[in-house]
Amino acid sequence: MSDINNLNDDVKAINNNFREVIIFLKNLEKSEYLSLDSDDLNNSEPKNFCVATYSPSESDNGVLYDEPVVTLEAVKKAKKFFDERNLKFTWPVLNPYVNYEHNREVLLQGGLVYDSDLTGMSLDVKDININEGYHNKISFRKVNTDDDAKLWAELACDFTESEETVPEFFYNLSCAMMKNKNIQQVICTVNIDNEDKDVGTYLAFDDNLNNRGLYYMQVPPEFRRRKIANDMMKSIAAAAKADGKNKLVFQSLPSALPFHKNFGFKEIFNIPLFTN
Repeated sequence: MSDINNLNDDVKAINNNFREVIIFLKNLEKSEYLSLDSDDLNNSEPKNFCVATYSPSESDNGVLYDEPVVTLEAVKKAKKFFDERNLKFTWPVLNPYVNYEHNREVLLQGGLVYDSDLTGMSLDVKDININEGYHNKISFRKVNTDDDAKLWAELACDFTESEETVPEFFYNLSCAMMKNKNIQQVICTVNIDNEDKDVGTYLAFDDNLNNRGLYYMQVPPEFRRRKIANDMMKSIAAAAKADGKNKLVFQSLPSALPFHKNFGFKEIFNIPLFTN
């Protein structure tokens, strides 16, 4: 029974943290959103909605829909909303254990296609004990200046493999995050060949359940395979523990699963993604 309870806590932590991030994106100055709540389409604070941030990454244009049963009406409204704006978007199925086969058919019937899966992962930070030494002389700084906001945007571009150097979306997002007390927007610096170089970034989002979500963790290709990401994760986990957080949660791409599993993250559930 304890395992089931822990699993439920992990699912709740992953979904809740994701929900709060999407609400943050909805409230960005240049975002547009549409309520998908059938009972009140004019609700200023909808429970279910789609949001267009105009990011070059489709993962930042998405749907938050947390009902047990997906309705065809909601799917068609979301698809129309994004098609009218000529934007790719993702519809993540946050509760795939509940009515998934039915919901999958409704999403397909509404004109969406299955794209891929993310894996919701969780780490109980109170249980971690980082004994191994660090491979790199590593330091972190929070984004507090306009120059750092631009640098974070450049690294975010690497994360999304965008062809743009500093898309307006990522710069505006970076500036907005500086003002949010629940967000730690961090740049990683490593001493390489006696020179300090900015080689990574991450975003830590603290939610109302005392969990910390990890997003936009990035090391550009030219600095990979030097154990920099491993040392970054050690520092991130240690900081979460020092700050008294319960869990560190993450939605992992398939390519990053081995790294997170080796570090101690548990695979909790797959998050199927549908798109237009």
